[in-house]
Amino acid sequence: MSERVKFVLEWQRRWEETKGGRIDVAELCRVFGVSRDTGYRWIRRFVESGQDLRAMAERSRRPHTSPTAVPPAMQDFIVAARKTRPRWGPRMLRNWLVGRHPGQEFPSASSFASILKRNGLTTPRARGRRRVPALGEPFAPATAPNSVWCMDFKGHFKTADGNKCLPMTVLDAFSRYNLRCEVVEETTLQAARYVLDSAFREFGLPAAIRSDNGPPFAARGPAGLSGLSVWLLRLGIRLERIQPGKPQQNGRLERYHRTLKLEAASPPEANARAQQRAFDLFRRRYNEERPHAAIGDKTRVPSMSHP
Repeated sequence: MSERVKFVLEWQRRWEETKGGRIDVAELCRVFGVSRDTGYRWIRRFVESGQDLRAMAERSRRPHTSPTAVPPAMQDFIVAARKTRPRWGPRMLRNWLVGRHPGQEFPSASSFASILKRNGLTTPRARGRRRVPALGEPFAPATAPNSVWCMDFKGHFKTADGNKCLPMTVLDAFSRYNLRCEVVEETTLQAARYVLDSAFREFGLPAAIRSDNGPPFAARGPAGLSGLSVWLLRLGIRLERIQPGKPQQNGRLERYHRTLKLEAASPPEANARAQQRAFDLFRRRYNEERPHAAIGDKTRVPSMSHP
């Protein structure tokens, strides 16, 4: 607005200096950095308004008429019909109205959608989360200790002091040996790497590790690789990621989590430190005392599971 006013005032000054003579409008347009068409349009608007500077304000570009606009009566009719069928989409609603009123002309389904949206009768779709693809399928069978490990974060819960408790668990798929059950603060690369590194130092490196597609196990980048994934690949560990929405592909760990919750976190302990002590006690019982049907009701004594 200010540039338009400056432009027409400068034009007016030059016009008065030349007493209505010739003005180099092209040079004036170059000074203000506008095209000649724009300059002449501003001058014409200024002159036609009787040199009223208010005429230089931005004008609406909305057309005065719209031959294809849906009449208000039709819009009201569509809105009323939608309220009787609140779960129908615009296409289905239109087809229904066409069938009930064969002699009536109705706008297109896209116009129905626009009318419903303007009247707040649609629910915007949530943007779908970009899913990370599964990796390593078909999964290699667990034929010996350290052939496949399963890892995950059990869903967080609150201890008695009201603070969040988030355990990360690691299980050997062949022996069901509970390698780690550690309380961490967040599902971060640093936390997962710390837990895995301690397990590697105690039990050696597995041939493969199976996980879900959540962070930090996977990311939305190329091939779903995260910082943790790259670190494991550099160690020579094969990655296995289950399909989204199919936790049964990591069923051993899901079953372990149910037992963990019943025996070590129901009810939760006083705080995170006390909860970790309960996890440690449970882990010892789980590995050394508790029989498991999947391995012939054997217990998970270390000599049977890991060298």
